Amino acid sequence: MAIEFCPLAADWGNWADWATVVVGGLAAGGTLWAVIVAMKSSRTAIDEARRMRDEDREQRARVAHDRAVAMAIVLDHELFMLGSEINRIVQELDDQIGDTNRRAIAVWLQREVPADPLPMLSRFAMDMDHYGKEDASELLSILSSWHTLRDPIDEKRYEHWEDRQLEEDLMSISRAFRVFLQKLKDGRIVTITWASEVRPDLPPTDW
Repeated sequence: MAIEFCPLAADWGNWADWATVVVGGLAAGGTLWAVIVAMKSSRTAIDEARRMRDEDREQRARVAHDRAVAMAIVLDHELFMLGSEINRIVQELDDQIGDTNRRAIAVWLQREVPADPLPMLSRFAMDMDHYGKEDASELLSILSSWHTLRDPIDEKRYEHWEDRQLEEDLMSISRAFRVFLQKLKDGRIVTITWASEVRPDLPPTDW
């Protein structure tokens, strides 16, 4: 029996090989597309995470700023009231220094000078980063200046002093009070600047 050969007959082995290649190519293409989609989704997720982070950062900054403004209003009232009180004390002290009873003046001074007139500034002394280095330093220097000024005002210091020595000390205290008043004025420039965002009507410094 003769074997016939047809050049147009299908070579099923070759077709099977090509089918395998095509299917493999489609699978590889599907895998590549999945990778592309995954990378795009990953970039989208990263971008979204960055956006949320930036929004959170902006929100925190707004909250810190608003808190600083509110705190400035409170601190400004404290500085204004203390300045008014110190100004009164200085004027009365200057009027009395010439008095012969200087020990009575020392007793009066200790009674008149407030013991703790800056409770809010003391409370927030460690929480002023939002004001920036320069403004925070200006406010904190008021606190340190006050403690330096307040400590020597003690009538017990004068028990064995001569009148002349006592008079010179009272005059020195008066000068120190005036320097402190200027420090309060500088501090109010800071508090008024910050508070003016919501309170442009704060009273001017009249001492």
